[in-house]
Amino acid sequence: MDDDSKKYPEGHFLAIGLALGIPFGLVFATTLDNPGFIALGIPFGLALGLALEAKYKKEGKIRPLTQEELKARKVWVIAGIVLLFLGIFVLWLFQ
Repeated sequence: MDDDSKKYPEGHFLAIGLALGIPFGLVFATTLDNPGFIALGIPFGLALGLALEAKYKKEGKIRPLTQEELKARKVWVIAGIVLLFLGIFVLWLFQ
């Protein structure tokens, strides 16, 4: 096995933090019966992801993204933006 198999790509822990933070915000908002608290999950997730990313970067376990990963990331970002605008359009239609 090469040394890169034990390393994580840049942004790995940031994505995990957001994936955990967003449901946390939903649970928090539902528990308090206030939809304004949904947005609290994003900063919590970002803080968690950035802390983990810094920890692993200091240990040397973070590697730069490969060309294939960069291309895949661009495709996912474009797909997310398209889905966002599609969702806004659908909500606008049903007003």
